[in-house]
Parts: sequence; structure tokens; C-alpha cells
Amino acid sequence: MKKALLIALKTVGCLVIVIVALAAVAFFIVNSSSIQNKVQRKTTAILAQKLGTKVEIDSVSIDLWKGGISLYRLELWDQKDVKMLNVDTLQVSLGLWALAQKNIEIKKATLAGCKAVLYKLLPDTVANYQFIIDSLKRKPTTDTTVKQKKKKNKFSLDIGKVTLRRIELSYETSKTRIPLILRSKRMKPILAAQRKKGKFVEPEEEKRWLMQKVSLGEFVYEKARFGRHKKGVVTVRNLNYRNDNGLPRKNTGRKNRGWFDSKHMDITMNIDAKVNYLEPDSMNFSIVNITAKDSVTGFDFSNLHFNASLKKGIAKVTDFHVTQQQNTTLEFDSATFILPSKKIGRKLQYWSSEIKGKTLLKNISRPFAPMLKGFELPLELRVQVEGTDTTMMFNNIYVYSPDSLIQVYAYGDIQDMKNKYDLVVHFKVTKMIARGAIKHRVINQFSVKKYMMSQVNKLGNIRYNGNIYVLWKKVAFDGVLGTALGGLNFDFYIDGNDKYLVGRVSSKTLNLAKLTDMKNLGNLNCSASFKFDISKPRTALMRKKIGGKLPMGRVDAVVNETYFKKIKLSNIYATIESNGAIAEGNVVMKGKRMDGLCKFSFTNTDSISKMKIRPGVRFHKMSDEDKAARDKEKAKKAAAKEKAAQEKAAAKEKAAKEKAIAKEKAAQEKAAAKAAKKAEKERKKAEKAAAKERAAQEKAAKVQTGTTSSE
Repeated sequence: MKKALLIALKTVGCLVIVIVALAAVAFFIVNSSSIQNKVQRKTTAILAQKLGTKVEIDSVSIDLWKGGISLYRLELWDQKDVKMLNVDTLQVSLGLWALAQKNIEIKKATLAGCKAVLYKLLPDTVANYQFIIDSLKRKPTTDTTVKQKKKKNKFSLDIGKVTLRRIELSYETSKTRIPLILRSKRMKPILAAQRKKGKFVEPEEEKRWLMQKVSLGEFVYEKARFGRHKKGVVTVRNLNYRNDNGLPRKNTGRKNRGWFDSKHMDITMNIDAKVNYLEPDSMNFSIVNITAKDSVTGFDFSNLHFNASLKKGIAKVTDFHVTQQQNTTLEFDSATFILPSKKIGRKLQYWSSEIKGKTLLKNISRPFAPMLKGFELPLELRVQVEGTDTTMMFNNIYVYSPDSLIQVYAYGDIQDMKNKYDLVVHFKVTKMIARGAIKHRVINQFSVKKYMMSQVNKLGNIRYNGNIYVLWKKVAFDGVLGTALGGLNFDFYIDGNDKYLVGRVSSKTLNLAKLTDMKNLGNLNCSASFKFDISKPRTALMRKKIGGKLPMGRVDAVVNETYFKKIKLSNIYATIESNGAIAEGNVVMKGKRMDGLCKFSFTNTDSISKMKIRPGVRFHKMSDEDKAARDKEKAKKAAAKEKAAQEKAAAKEKAAKEKAIAKEKAAQEKAAAKAAKKAEKERKKAEKAAAKERAAQEKAAKVQTGTTSSE
């Protein structure tokens, strides 16, 4: 027994020694320089043949003991002989035992020092990376046995840890110029030939192009050790995106325009995330925190976090929160996205729960509106959003200040978002309230010249309902403005092309006396049209010449009715023209033989009651127009008189007819009554005669009866 056991142990020991020896021999063979060089040459040849381009690999290392494969200094050229990809190190560690069981287990993968250069010569040409995409496409096959075999041989994939470091990708596309990357000695003959064919036009004044660069400091994905589902942690550090279209920024020379320009960006991000669930048809992950900053435009997001899930083309986001420059926050409980699918013809749809936000508008001043840089009035927001890939709808909008001195209730939508020329933004303000001194607080947030502030103060609490439209270079407003001095109906627009403010206002009960401190003037029933110059270059040039603090423009007004010292006035026409330094006005109250005139001027809207007034009278003959109007009025009165006479005659004739009919009817009724009375008299007479005859007959009968009895 002992002998058999000893023999068995010796046999096993020999086998182990042989296996170890074979492994050692294989290890040394594989790691020998000749084998490594052979693998390197073979790998280079396979890649070059597969991609159809030039490929170079400095060296390849294979570690059978750890299941590791390493490539050093991989270089790839595109089909125009321009270096397209450069990789310093690519290392992959595989689980060999899992591979034997038809499972691909990547224990660890590292890509370090990667630089890719992509470009597209012209919009109608193919990008330099397209040949790689084409080479990786699977060729369709109709052989069912091959399909079944592929299905049976399907591998599962399991990733342990992936690390990317020092990644840089640049992309350039052009419309009128040659991409920078192609301007090398090697490409000059090709470019010269293409210039002759007219494929490249490169004017000196206009060079439209777009350069985009993405760089990554570090990306790490590490699978969690425990758990039934695939879980992991993702860390991204120093992810940077930059682009440049070669043209000046949109705010160049325009100090009131924000710095945001989608063609000039430089954003750096850091991301911490968790993968909670990962399967082929579904996933769930959590963004623990994202920080993103664009040093130029002023975007500075911090504390961006949310949970997200994706299953069968439906994505859900919950517990969303983001902070912009500490004072601006946005959050919502949930949002649902139905993702687009060309395969089944499904379009993008989305909707959200109530979105809550707080902001100081100065936080968005640098990217969008420098004039808001002093706007420190806190505002809060409530809104629900839904839409598609072309539309966006805003429901139950509520914007207010914490002290409720400003409250805005509205709803709105954005249509045709894919084309800026057809874009329509519309908001319906159902109710807006501005109470007390909040008007001054809002106006004082803007670093602009203040006009008519005393008049604004006299308006008291302001209520508004109406519409706001934003079109291509045009913003329009309309609605009803309610104030302590009366209501105003208005309709105006801002012309973004010619830079004018144009519109109309009207009121039936405007208390202009209190508004302008003109005590003898009563409430106005009036309307007016106006046009003001809002072009900064034009107005600045005029102010440089003549100075002044007034708006520049013209107002044409019609006063339908008002009172001055209890005297009723009507049909008054007024015009006011201002060049910025002085406003001059003319008032005309037209009469048949005399026009009342008034000329006035002022230089400051805060002292309108002290303006210079020059009254006057203008006599005139009756104009042909007035004569025609008089004749028309006379003809109208004559026609009315004739009509009244005709109506009176017709009424008299009608009354006579009705009287005759009534008289005839009365006669008929009298005759009928007389006949009835006569008939009644005859009836009574007949009844009396009959009664007398009966009495006689009865008496005769009694006499006869008495005679008989006596006999």
C-alpha cells in the first residue's frame, strides 16, 4: 500500500515538474526577443491589411503568466498619408481560464498617451477616419449555419478595470480652407493638384472652419468586487473640450452681448459616478458629482448630481440638482425621456415633474447679458416642461421674489427649434403683479440711464397680462397694463435689424394730470403710436453732438376726449419729436373756422409741468373737405327729417286704419247686441203669450169641470 502511494506521489511530482518546466520553457520562448518581434511584425501586418493603410508598432509584449498583452508606440496613418493616431502604451490583461469557457474577462486595460487627429476636407467629402468604420462593419451573410454558429459561439464580456490617461483628440472641418493638419511638405503636391481642380477655395478675408479638441487627464472605471449585477465606479478628471471656428467671438465690439458663443468654448469637467446596474438591455447609474467650468464664458457648474436609468429606449432621471455660481440652483424630482429610434420610427419625447429653481440673474450676466451684472434681486421659479425634438412647452410657470412683491404666472412654448429663422418663442402672461417700490428695485438692477422714474413711481402697483413673442431678430409684446392712474392697452415690438422700438398704446381713463403734475387736466381717452431709436451707435453719435438725456424718437397721439378746467375738449391731435436733448411738441384742436394751437418743449421728463408752452389760434376758411362734410351732414339731416316725416305719415295712416277698423268692429258689435236684445224681447213676448194661453185653457177646463159636476 505504501509502495503504491509512493509510486503515485512520484508520478504526480514528475508530472508537476514536467508541466512547470514546459510552462517555464513556453514563458521564456514567448518572452524571447525573436518571438516578440515576430508577433509585432505579424500584428502590424494584420492591422495594415485589415485597415488598408500604414501601421507601425514599436514593440509587443505577451505575458502568459498574467494573461497580459502590451503594445508600445502604435502609430496609424490615414489614407492620405497623414499620421492619424499615436498611442504610447496599450496594455490588456485577460482571464485565460474565462476565455477557455467562452467568456471574455478583461481584468485590467490601460491606454496611456493617445493622440488622434481627425478631419474632413469639405462637407461633401469623406472624413479621414471613415475607412476604419467601414473596415469594422460586419459583412451581411445569408448562410444560416454561419449565423447559428456565431450565435452559439457568442462570448460574454466582463470588464474589471479600465484606465485612460493623457488622451487628446482633435477634429477639424472646413468650408473654404485647407485644414491646418494637411499643411505639411508631404501634402503640398496633392493640395496643389486639388487647388487646380477647384476643390479648395481659400480667400484671404473669409476663412470659415471649425476646430474641436477633446483632452482627458484620466478616466478610470473599476468594477465592484461584490454583487450579482455589474456594478462599478467611474472617475473622470480634467476632461476638456475646446472649439474655435477661426472667426472673432460674437461679442467682439459689442459690449452688451454675452460671452457665450457655441463656436468658442473651453470647458473643463470632473466627474464622479457609479454604475448601479448594467445589462445588455438596461442600465442604472448615479452621477455623484460633476463640476464644469468655462473660464471664458463664465459658466461654473458645481454640485451637479442625479440618478438615471435606461430600459428599452426609455430613460428616467430622478433627484436632479445643479448649482451655478453658488446662488443659482435648479432641481426636480423626476423626468422621463422616450429616446428616438429610426428603426421603429420613434421620435424624442420628454416630460418632467415640477422644476424648482432659485437665481440671482447676475450669475448668468457674463455668458448671456452683461447688463444684468448688478441684478442681485433674488428670484424663484416653478415650472413643468415637456416636448419633442422640435418643440418645448412650459406649463404652470410661476416666477416670484421671496417677499412676493413680484409675482408672474404664465405658460408658453418654443416651436421649430431646429431652424433659427423659423423659431418662435411665445409666452402668455396670465397675471403679473409688481407691488410698491419693487419697480424701482428692479430698474435699479440695470446699469442704464434711468428715464421718467418719478412717473414710474406714480403708477403705484402694476398689473399686467398679455403675450411675449420672440422671432428671428424681433421681440414683440402686447397686453393690458393696469396702474393706479388707469389702464393701458399696448402693442409694440423691438426690431433687431434696424434697431427701433415701434408700437401703439391706448387708454380710456388715463390720469395724465397726476402723472405729469398738470392739475387742470382731466382723465384722457386717447391713443398714441410711437417709434424710438434704440441703436447704440446712432444714439451715441447724436449724444456726442448735442448731448441730452431724453429718448430719441417720435410720438403721434389722438385725444378723443378730456377736460381742461372743466371744459370738455375732444378731437385733439398731438405730435412730439425728440432728438435726445430737447423734445418739441405740437397740439392741434380742430374747429370749423378756427383751430386751437399749442406748442411746447421740455428737456427733462421729471419737470414736464414746468415746460414752456406757447398757445395760439389759427383761423381758416371752411375747406372743401369741411364743406363736403357740412353738405353731407345737411343731406344726412334732411334725409333723417324726411324719413321721420314718412314714418309719422305712415304711423298716422296706420292709426286711421286701426281707428276705422275699431269703429266698424264697434258698430258690428252694437248691431249684434241690438239684434240679440230684440230677439230676447220677442222670446219673452212669445213666452208671455204662451203663458196667457195656458192660463186661459186651464180656466176653461176648470169651468167645464164645474158645469159637469153641477149637472
